[in-house]
Amino acid sequence: MNIVTKVTEPGIYNIDIDLYHADKSWISSTGVKHARKSMAEYRLFLDGYWDADKKSHFDYGNAMELYLIDPAGFADKVAVAPTHKWIEEALAENPKLVSPRASKTFKDLAAKFNTENADKYIIEEEGESESFSALKIQATRCLSDQYISQILKGIEYQNSCYWIDPETGLQMKCRPDLVQKRSNVVVNIKTLTDASHDGFRRKAVEYDWPIQATIEIEGVIQSGLMPAVDHYFWLALEKDAPFNVQLYELNQSDLAVLRDEYQYILRNIKRCEETGVWPGYGAMADNKYGILQLNLPPWYKLQSNQ
Repeated sequence: MNIVTKVTEPGIYNIDIDLYHADKSWISSTGVKHARKSMAEYRLFLDGYWDADKKSHFDYGNAMELYLIDPAGFADKVAVAPTHKWIEEALAENPKLVSPRASKTFKDLAAKFNTENADKYIIEEEGESESFSALKIQATRCLSDQYISQILKGIEYQNSCYWIDPETGLQMKCRPDLVQKRSNVVVNIKTLTDASHDGFRRKAVEYDWPIQATIEIEGVIQSGLMPAVDHYFWLALEKDAPFNVQLYELNQSDLAVLRDEYQYILRNIKRCEETGVWPGYGAMADNKYGILQLNLPPWYKLQSNQ
């Protein structure tokens, strides 16, 4: 595996995650998800419109990944914020505080901690959600599950796969969370509020996780990381009580349809690159004016007739 600061050729690399996301000359699953909505949105993504977005659950998800498979990496890359100490200090200064977290003392301590650990993933030590205490419960449940613990053995992570799409010639990349080469397995870790079947399915559809899975399957094969993917799993972790963990597998029968859509999106990206025209939703219209028909959902029609 090559250790580089910028990728110029297809292959498998150990590259910093920030550098991976920053280089948009290679198309990632995030870019494809934006392009799936519209080419205009994809153009904004390329222009850095969403680059400033940084959500706490990304830190929590990355921290969980490290805690499960790389304890040394967790100690080096994760900062656990001692919020209970900050609350104690705030109350010591003013015992009458109703909301210690809203106090100047707490906010100043938090700001200082965040500045000192700006290069790390930050999670709170205690709390009902996305905290170190919650993380430990989830990890224990993963490791006590016979099948999940087996999947996590002999796992590799931080593989960044780069390849050239054979049909369009576009430069593609993906960064699967975990791979187990001996069994041709890819695992994507997802933290969410509701890991039940209905809850997970809603999030999978909302965030285009099946398209992401398709790209990762294509990427590990095209880059040469693995000869095939026999199983693609999502490891769903509830970040709130009761902190259930659940393994979901991509249905192989869905892959053909997903690959067709993935290639359709890449062809659209290629065409827009060549023409310099990045249309919005009107591109989906069946008329030259770009007008879309509003198709009312059945439940609305039934409601209207009551």
